[in-house]
Amino acid sequence: MTSDAPPGPLPSLSNAEPVAAGEPTQPKTGDVLDGRYVLEDTIGEGGVGLIFRAIQFKVQRPVAVKFLQREMVGDHSLKPRFEREALALAALAHPNIVRLQDYGFARGAPFLVMEYVEGRTLRGVLHHAGGSLDIPRTIALARQILYALAYAHDRGLVHRDLKPANLIVQELPHQPEHLKVLDFGFVKFLPGSELDRGGQLTRAGHTFGSPPYMSPEHATGSPVDGRSDLYSLGILMFEMLTGERPFEGEIHELLRHHLTTTPPRLAVRRPELAEYPGLQSLLDRALAKKREDRFADAGEFLRELTEVERSLLRPAAPLARVEPSPSFLDLIRFNSAFAKSGVLQLGRHALPLLTQLRRASGALRRLRAPRS
Repeated sequence: MTSDAPPGPLPSLSNAEPVAAGEPTQPKTGDVLDGRYVLEDTIGEGGVGLIFRAIQFKVQRPVAVKFLQREMVGDHSLKPRFEREALALAALAHPNIVRLQDYGFARGAPFLVMEYVEGRTLRGVLHHAGGSLDIPRTIALARQILYALAYAHDRGLVHRDLKPANLIVQELPHQPEHLKVLDFGFVKFLPGSELDRGGQLTRAGHTFGSPPYMSPEHATGSPVDGRSDLYSLGILMFEMLTGERPFEGEIHELLRHHLTTTPPRLAVRRPELAEYPGLQSLLDRALAKKREDRFADAGEFLRELTEVERSLLRPAAPLARVEPSPSFLDLIRFNSAFAKSGVLQLGRHALPLLTQLRRASGALRRLRAPRS
């Protein structure tokens, strides 16, 4: 978890304000949680979560701390959500997923402590690149998202809120763009999952997710599975490639588009992409309205993405070599050499051709003969 802004100096514990359990109040910069974490700047704010950059004192390590929004703290039906999120995140140990390090309660509000990742959000990456990315870069980032989704889906978790702000790209010594998926705070536990403890994480009056990236089934409040995340990834890839989302508008317009409007072709937004039909076919399937028409899972999406990448890297078939046609004089020379060899077994179908060649040879000799 990170911000696109550079981190500030490490805080001093003497200037921090301890926070104890009690009535829910809005957390603020300088608060100390459990005597271990001091809050710094707010780095994110979503539908149900407020995120701070903080410092863990004992090791002087930056971390990210997420709280419920103040207006939702009093909603006791949402508090178990954070304990479930802690359990879910603690079970996710993958290089492309932000790690959960701790959780607790302060002033009656639950909080999660996650690793702080230095880097840019995908939104920042797109802005820095001028709005869109080239095809190889898009594929490289999408592949890492699929690695994370395949891992989480196999463990019964659906993210439900994939968007540029929840994707962090960091530079590593061995990898210029290493991507991590963050904020599984909108996860939904699949039936039968070992992490399922019963009960619903959604309820009337609360919308968990971001309308520009919602799948049709998510937009209608229907049950979702991993294919909902794959639809969201299709929207993200469209945006990475073209610099625009396929659908824009107010919330009700966006939801209607997801349900009924066919996404525009890539080439409509970026004409040069017409040269890559495999890429268009990939997104057509990812963005299918019916989830049965999408990829069955992240693994299948990943295999198709890899095949598209191979087709882009595969060298074009070499042009067939065209031998030059023999000239008229070449044919005459061949005829003369062939006749002198005494080999005249060409068959009756070839004799007319030889006759014509001999006549042509005689005419050419007469033309070249000096005039008297």
